[in-house]
Amino acid sequence: MNEATLQALLDKQAITELVHTYCRAADRHDYDLMRSLYHADAIDDHGSFFKGLAMDFIDGQPIEALGEAPQETRDAAMRDLVALVL
Repeated sequence: MNEATLQALLDKQAITELVHTYCRAADRHDYDLMRSLYHADAIDDHGSFFKGLAMDFIDGQPIEALGEAPQETRDAAMRDLVALVL
């Protein structure tokens, strides 16, 4: 395996872990964890639901739900396909 292939695999794994950590943060309403996944000036695009600064999206989440996510709100990331643009 050459160095470029190894780096691509490491990059894909890092992106996959980021997606799974986002799902965990959303499920647990752990907004501090969610903030740690974004750059301070990141843009978040949730389609028609929200487009703008990621921190504004996070700040708009319901505070009263912290740590109280019901089972039906559980996120799942399945069949991940990570394509690197080189």
